[in-house]
Amino acid sequence: MKFRISFPKLLKIWIVGQCDVSIRPGWFYHQSEDSLVKTPQELVDIYYKSVGRNAVLLINLPPDKRGLIHENDVKALKEFKQIIDETFAVNLTEGASSTASNYRLNHDKFAPKNVFI
Repeated sequence: MKFRISFPKLLKIWIVGQCDVSIRPGWFYHQSEDSLVKTPQELVDIYYKSVGRNAVLLINLPPDKRGLIHENDVKALKEFKQIIDETFAVNLTEGASSTASNYRLNHDKFAPKNVFI
């Protein structure tokens, strides 16, 4: 059996990359894992390897037996946020411009002026 794929049809399909990760070793809350929550540094590494590569990062936060996100999970997330906020506090592209001698289809949508918006 031969498979035939029409290239123009492929151009119409786009599926976002997703990175699903749990802040804990598993997807559900277990009190015995309260000390095994991913560190802020581990979360930053996952962030760079997912969002930094144009994927969506989905972090599973399992509620504890109270129906709340455990304090250790919250602490790790707050520290993770602080690292990210400090890292990107300065906009390194502010005032930047770009040029190109050629770009996709020479269409304005793909023009270099759209890189730094």
